[in-house]
Amino acid sequence: MSERDLLGLLISELDADIAKLPAGPDSKFVIGFSGGLDSTVLLNLCIRYMSPSHCLAVHVNHGLSPNAAEWEMHCAEVTSELGVSFAVASLDVGDGNTELRARKQRLKVFEQWMQDRDIVVTAHHADDFSETVLWQFLTGRAHIGIPKCRPFGRGWLLRPLLGFTKEDLKEIAEAKRWRWIEDESNQDQSFDRNWIRHGLTPALRSKFPGLERNLRRFPDVFLTGYEYQPLDLTRGRISPVQIKSWLHRAGLFPTDKSIVEIASQQLARDDAQVNVNLYNGLSIRRFRGQFHIVRKSATPEARTLSIGTDMSGDFGCLTWHRGPGLVEDTPLRLGQRIGGETIRYRRQKKKVKSLMQAARIPPWQRSTWPILYSGNEIACVPNVAIADQFWTPDKCGWLPSWKPRNFGDDFSR
Repeated sequence: MSERDLLGLLISELDADIAKLPAGPDSKFVIGFSGGLDSTVLLNLCIRYMSPSHCLAVHVNHGLSPNAAEWEMHCAEVTSELGVSFAVASLDVGDGNTELRARKQRLKVFEQWMQDRDIVVTAHHADDFSETVLWQFLTGRAHIGIPKCRPFGRGWLLRPLLGFTKEDLKEIAEAKRWRWIEDESNQDQSFDRNWIRHGLTPALRSKFPGLERNLRRFPDVFLTGYEYQPLDLTRGRISPVQIKSWLHRAGLFPTDKSIVEIASQQLARDDAQVNVNLYNGLSIRRFRGQFHIVRKSATPEARTLSIGTDMSGDFGCLTWHRGPGLVEDTPLRLGQRIGGETIRYRRQKKKVKSLMQAARIPPWQRSTWPILYSGNEIACVPNVAIADQFWTPDKCGWLPSWKPRNFGDDFSR
């Protein structure tokens, strides 16, 4: 296949991938850019699909190589030539499993540069997929290969090169005369994946010529048609296998240890605050007989509000409707819960916490639920109560409605 055909196929694959995601007009690519062959192809692919102004190349300098400073300079030069914004993070991997710690650090850096509904793209390719499957078998990890796409941070993590081999990428890069660097550590077989790549895989390939092809028959875990709904616990005990399947359909791939912990929480008391942390700000909560996937939510910043003016962000959406509600000229400001608030509601002084419980608002949403103040008094808790002194039965009043952003919102366009 010619380099032109390969590049065109890459662009078509990326277009098909993006079509499955609820990306918005302001979404951008956050590109993991090491300066090597793979990420160089990825960077050029991204700016051909989306304008350079919607791309951010992020280079993580772990300082593990004596050439690290030169690589960083190379990346800065390449992105400058392409007109792409460039960011650098210099980190110390520390002791322990260098591969694992470096990977986790990179993911944290990428997440820090994300805005709402951005897409982090990394340069994993078909050879990486095969090596990962072997590594998972050998180390007893969950046998899932590499997910092509999954929820991540405030958006998604996408690996658009998974269907293409290292040789495919090299063919494109050489034909286009793109410049890249060679990381000498890729030859160091003290690292597990390098040993699999240079030692184990060639030996297996000589005995089983169809090795990579067979390994790539693993299901494509892009999970086309991601779906999500809370997991019902009222129909009997749910097995760890069922929990894993539920999480996989939502694009999440936690460790088996986390899945066992989630399964055990079915036996917790009804009033227990179940909270099993997964990764990237995601956790599993239990509420009213269901398991929920919960994303750590931002808190709306305190601000002055104009009654009747909608407000939205990655925390949720506040909308207004005409009808019995707040008096039209009520001056408002958006505040945050600190605990212990009370409101004069239906001729009684009531605790906001109790009203939220009665309204069946999940516990994890209560701390970030907006409170509307007029002066120093609570005028309204959207969806819950309007204070007597600010209430009007007149149809020309204003009724606020609050919709927090939930994990499942990422599955609708």
